[in-house]
Amino acid sequence: MINVKFTQVGLGYALCMTDSAKARVLALEDSAPRYTSYPAAPHFKSGFPVEDYKAWLQAIPALQSLSLYVHIPFCERLCYYCGCHTTIANGSDRVTAYIQTLAEEIRLVSDVLKRRRRVSHLHFGGGSPTILSPAAFIRLMTTLKNRFELEDDAEIAIEADPRQMSEARIATFAAQGVNRISLGMQDIEPAVMAAVNRPQPFHLSWDAVRLCRAYGITQINLDLMYGLPGQSVDSICRTMEAALTLRPNRIAFFGYAHVPWMKKHMGMMGGLTLPDGDLRYDLYETGRSMLEAAGYVAIGIDHFVLPSDSMAWAAQRHRLRRNFQGYTTDTADALVGLGASSIGKFSQGYVQSIADLRLYRESVEAGRLPVNRGYHLNDTDYLHGHIISELMCYFEIDLAALSAQHALPEGYFSAALERMQPLLASGLVQFHDQRITITHPHLARLVARCFDVSVQEAALPARHSRTV
Repeated sequence: MINVKFTQVGLGYALCMTDSAKARVLALEDSAPRYTSYPAAPHFKSGFPVEDYKAWLQAIPALQSLSLYVHIPFCERLCYYCGCHTTIANGSDRVTAYIQTLAEEIRLVSDVLKRRRRVSHLHFGGGSPTILSPAAFIRLMTTLKNRFELEDDAEIAIEADPRQMSEARIATFAAQGVNRISLGMQDIEPAVMAAVNRPQPFHLSWDAVRLCRAYGITQINLDLMYGLPGQSVDSICRTMEAALTLRPNRIAFFGYAHVPWMKKHMGMMGGLTLPDGDLRYDLYETGRSMLEAAGYVAIGIDHFVLPSDSMAWAAQRHRLRRNFQGYTTDTADALVGLGASSIGKFSQGYVQSIADLRLYRESVEAGRLPVNRGYHLNDTDYLHGHIISELMCYFEIDLAALSAQHALPEGYFSAALERMQPLLASGLVQFHDQRITITHPHLARLVARCFDVSVQEAALPARHSRTV
């Protein structure tokens, strides 16, 4: 535990943020994908052939470990900032029925794999996976362990709502092998949390962390958000001070993505004003300065980790990756998604399950893998996906080395570099000896977008959040 007051440091830092760098970033602000995949999910195609998904599963080499993502699409209450596929449970019966269907999908997938495959990463996301009762979680883990072989050092992580973290649940998670907890703290200000329909006093996060460590779950992540209604530089300082007393291994400091044209409930926020780009910049920079002053290492655009954390190790050794859970140390080549709306990633492309719970259940009950959408990657996708991943993870790319490695024709990147001209003119993105270097994290998505062939070619409307 630490006990350091950062409020004046944060406020003083914010007062200094009237320099030209801030003005240049705000002048370039635009919408762009978050690039947790390439192409981004809106470019996946409907009517994806289930036989292709089966072929991809069967093509995974026998000795290769894989990752599992398990989606629990239920919450007890809807947070107005939420961009996930979720619904209100309205009692335990729907959750119980869903777990039964999910168990059957797990059996369908393992039957296609034809053997009990090794798993290096298992991630429970949502929704709120912690909505599961201890008994339901045990049943789900028993099904997974019967059908897959969890490696001795496998990371088993669960996204957690502090309001649901009873001692019984935490004890169950520990007994079932969970070794990483990601707590959705978001903010500590009562007015801010009321505006987003998530009343959640700080002591719930404190108690959850204390109990997790007491039961041996020592890898603790915190999710914090900036850009929520009613936030100020002063309130972000108070939230960061509280978060730092917990000394988590990782802090994800996400910018709220306001996309009410996609998620109508985001329009229900009332009473408090959403921060504009100018204030959002100040909120992020204040939080970042406090985290770095407390000894956290910045990773990518929104993660901060202790120097001893495995993510810092992965970043130093160029083994950091980015997927639908954000930045990750998971290096498995195959990610199998389980549950409604879940997304899987394979060397051949992406598959996404049916999001509608009734249609998902009907597909599984009919003995059919519940695939709805997907995307077949081609050579251009592999190349540009690699570039975007490097930019998002490391803020730089050597185009000369890449061109030589892939025998690319002269001028191959001319169009992308032309699109980058406003970014280069800002001085915050540099291009020297065919190497691109990004000096401000808010610009990473914009630079990546310059290499996004799917954005240039698509006739899709703009559906992405702002970059600041």
